[in-house]
Amino acid sequence: MPGRKWYWIAGAVGVVGAAAFVYFLVTGIGGLGDGLQQMLAPGAAEITLEKPGTYTIFHEHESVFEGRYYSSPEVVSGLSIGVVSSVGGEPAALRRPGANATYTLGGRAGVSILEFEIAEPGRYRISAAYADGRSAPKVVIAIGHDFMGALLVTIFGGIGIMIASLGGAGAIIAITYIKRDRAMSAPKKQA
Repeated sequence: MPGRKWYWIAGAVGVVGAAAFVYFLVTGIGGLGDGLQQMLAPGAAEITLEKPGTYTIFHEHESVFEGRYYSSPEVVSGLSIGVVSSVGGEPAALRRPGANATYTLGGRAGVSILEFEIAEPGRYRISAAYADGRSAPKVVIAIGHDFMGALLVTIFGGIGIMIASLGGAGAIIAITYIKRDRAMSAPKKQA
């Protein structure tokens, strides 16, 4: 007959799984903001885009950039953005994102406004200006590669860890209970 220690082992599996779930989510979501490159608009910046694929441009309406805090309305009208390859001078085609994405990460809050695709990694010049030429309000723009994909992997990965650990703990409890019940219900052998 299995000992009661297996119930404690099941509890430990559940606790370790819960801790792994929290750690995975905190480190995963915390790291998402690090993958976003920021710039101040209106203005221009040259940034390195390291992977081919889809990039999303976010308006960070709550942000810290170069040691200064910026807050702006969530919707800023009249801001034109351009993305041009520094090597070939080819402009990237900008489009509305396929899905609206918002985030709040470590004092930063953003909303997706545009996306573009690049075939070749390299240096790109991002420019942003108001159509009427004004210089205010100053807003922070952030550019990220496959931000939503990384967010979904983090969320569903964490959920997977939690389901696996709770399932494992539940299985240990069920098997232990069944084996103990059978052992206690078995007729005792006479000597």
